[in-house]
Amino acid sequence: MAGVRQQSASVGDVFKQSLQTGAIVGAAAYVVGYLVTFLLTMIDGLESAGEFAAWKAVGWVFYGAHNVQLSSTQTAAGQSRSQSYNIFEMAGNEFASAGTGLTSTIPSFVYMLVPVVVLIGAGYVAYQQAGVRGLETDRVAAVGASVVAGYLALAVIGRFLFQYSESASIGGRSVSVTIGPELATAVLLTGLLYPLVLGAIGAVLAQNREQNQSAGRTGV
Repeated sequence: MAGVRQQSASVGDVFKQSLQTGAIVGAAAYVVGYLVTFLLTMIDGLESAGEFAAWKAVGWVFYGAHNVQLSSTQTAAGQSRSQSYNIFEMAGNEFASAGTGLTSTIPSFVYMLVPVVVLIGAGYVAYQQAGVRGLETDRVAAVGASVVAGYLALAVIGRFLFQYSESASIGGRSVSVTIGPELATAVLLTGLLYPLVLGAIGAVLAQNREQNQSAGRTGV
């Protein structure tokens, strides 16, 4: 990591110096997490997702794995009504049968583990790619937390990309429905909290493993 001089660099300096690599690793982690979720949902029956495009519904599940609820807004005659759903509690109800098609073949905790494992792995990789040694734990954590740069960008883009909208005329009135991950929690949880915390954990784990291997080689 050019410009970082071991303990002379502050936490902020380490974080900023790591952003370029962190952005690439974080963006890759988002894509990997989505693809793993896609595979799981195919096993779970999402290919029969009815009127909704399956790839969008996979996005709902992916954000749901970050504890982001699914928001549905209905607008008619100038008035709107919004509801929020936990996508993993929707299996079997009318909304789920029309939209997600999840059969609960795979337990919800497996989906929830996907971003956790992927982001810890991203922090691990970010630390390895940084090529730094001898940093204190808080600075190592900053290296891993830098994956937020790429993950946040795609989390915001994905939130709008996975949004579904449809309009129809019912009884002479125009009715529109918009469904997608809640914006605030998509940014705060998916984009910020998950990559910052889990990326940091991954980097610290990478450093600990490196130190243990070094101690083993030296016989300490």
